[in-house]
Amino acid sequence: MGEVWRAYDTVTDRMVALKVLPAHFASDRTFQQRFRREAHAAARINNPHVVPIHTYGEIDGRLFVDMRLIEGRDLATVLASAAMPPARAVQIVEQVAQAVYAAHKIGLVHRDIKPSNILLDEHDFAYLIDFGIARVVGETGLTGTDAVVGTLRYMAPERFRVGEADARSDIYALACVLYECLTGGSPFPGDSIEQQVAGHLSTPPPRPSDSGAPPAFDAVIATGMAKDPERRYATPVDMARAARDAITVPLSVPDPNTQSHTVTAPARTHEASWPDAPTEPAQKPPHRDPSQHMVGNRTRVKRPWLVAAVIAVVVASGGASVYLLRAHTSTPGSTQTTAATAPPSAPSGGGTPSAGLTAVPSGPPTIAASIRVGNGAFGVGVDSAGHSAYVANTGSSSVSVVDTTSRTVTATITVGRHPVGVAVDPSARTVYVTNFDDASVSVIDMASSKVIAKISVGSHPGGVVVDPDARIAYVTNGDNASVSLIDTTTHTVTATVPAGKGPSRVAIDRTAHRLFVTNTDPTVTVIDTSNRTVIGSVALRVHPAGIAIDSASHTAYIASGDDASVSLVDTIGLGVTASVPVGQRPAGVAVDPPTNTAYVANYSGASVSVIDTTRRIVTGILAVGNNPLAIAVDPTTHFAYVSSDLNHGSLTVIER
Repeated sequence: MGEVWRAYDTVTDRMVALKVLPAHFASDRTFQQRFRREAHAAARINNPHVVPIHTYGEIDGRLFVDMRLIEGRDLATVLASAAMPPARAVQIVEQVAQAVYAAHKIGLVHRDIKPSNILLDEHDFAYLIDFGIARVVGETGLTGTDAVVGTLRYMAPERFRVGEADARSDIYALACVLYECLTGGSPFPGDSIEQQVAGHLSTPPPRPSDSGAPPAFDAVIATGMAKDPERRYATPVDMARAARDAITVPLSVPDPNTQSHTVTAPARTHEASWPDAPTEPAQKPPHRDPSQHMVGNRTRVKRPWLVAAVIAVVVASGGASVYLLRAHTSTPGSTQTTAATAPPSAPSGGGTPSAGLTAVPSGPPTIAASIRVGNGAFGVGVDSAGHSAYVANTGSSSVSVVDTTSRTVTATITVGRHPVGVAVDPSARTVYVTNFDDASVSVIDMASSKVIAKISVGSHPGGVVVDPDARIAYVTNGDNASVSLIDTTTHTVTATVPAGKGPSRVAIDRTAHRLFVTNTDPTVTVIDTSNRTVIGSVALRVHPAGIAIDSASHTAYIASGDDASVSLVDTIGLGVTASVPVGQRPAGVAVDPPTNTAYVANYSGASVSVIDTTRRIVTGILAVGNNPLAIAVDPTTHFAYVSSDLNHGSLTVIER
């Protein structure tokens, strides 16, 4: 309904998506009332997987909605060629489920969930669009027609019977989308209205295993597409969780004392083996009060496009043998260790090992703990001296302070809207946090755990890195193709340097005095930090994601999400010197020079690849929480900290 244009907003100086409705709708007072109510309701949804509405109204006799412009393609286009791997299908459905659940919690039903209304950006971040035909549950009388709105192939049977939709109808539609992702075809065959209506009303839910999908998905689809709405999942998040369980196989932990390890490079995909199909049909969910269809337990808010805005963290730990470990989920603030021996205690200061430093470890890294933090864990920074880790929680607009010794959350600090990047200034004892939707940076005092300054920067700030020697913090401005330079003494912006299109991550070679900024061009902008000028650009084959730099070897490690690899760039010669295959959709990167190791967070692979930086090969794979995004390392203990599990928000600890 209507046309969507790529437009330039002269007031806010940004490109937007402008949806313009046909002229006759503006003359219909009933429709105009419905349009304004529904646009207002949709604008209230606070979830990263819903395209934000900037404004709406009428101009020159046409109703319009001004929305954020998303670069990407819709899911229908992706599925036109073939079905997708189960892991990718689940990842996309999980994101859409979060958007739908956020709408349900404020009483809004989408009513038209289908592949063409799901946009995917370059990192497979999903956006649910077109809430323009949704309506607030219980607000009857505004539609002015008995026509059923939506697409037949994804419509719940009750909509054909009574013409009404509630939250359970959206769950049914999402199950249809999951089926199509797994099989490449719609749930019921036929192009006529009669065939589709008959299929939804009387044909049993299809079995995706008949088309080659893992058998465990049969029960997921059977429950999600149950004819009786009461037999479906309680929430879309519950259905997404069941889909995740369908591809999850418990993994055993190897004996840490085992002496023999096989060293191989990992495959380019890391999907779990398919579990056997259940021998009994899915159990009927417990009876729920109808009022519970719209309200449930609060879940995380995950920032979709923020995968491209997450901070490039600094250093990480690694290993020397291939293994596969699964992190254990802990209750908030608790820890679980998988190794038989207790972790070494964190050192108290600098110097040689005899002066209190832990010697550089040589054994393979292991998953030590999973610490519950805030919703939507993104950027991570570590303060070695203060034995603390800082995690940006984009879903709750806060920062969790984690005691790295006790592995508990000791404070939660409110910052700006949707924080994504974190950088620690060890000299000034401060932490810099980029607030994606505030165009600002919050400065946290470590001693008091309070925000002591809020600095205005460019639109959609993402990556941040601090140079303690120069007393400058560098912040990427995603919408302005620039980098802001902040004086860490006065907390003011002192300069703005141009970058490429859509700058997102940033890292610094402190010995070469060069700043590297990843752009969506796909290029990397190189800035001379001594004179604040652009001195070069590195062209890449695909869009870069995370970046980390080993200043000693003058090597930048750049994650290339589209081809599941990490590119190694000479920070002096500015050329690509090698490419290392890693897991699916690598996002965050970190290096730990003393152990000759790099870590790579594989966003779609729910894993971390460990790279031997000397041999430039992957020597280990660690299974962590879903959607790992960022990694930071304590350079003293060589423990790595990985943000993951965006559904709840957790920090996985990797020790050696």
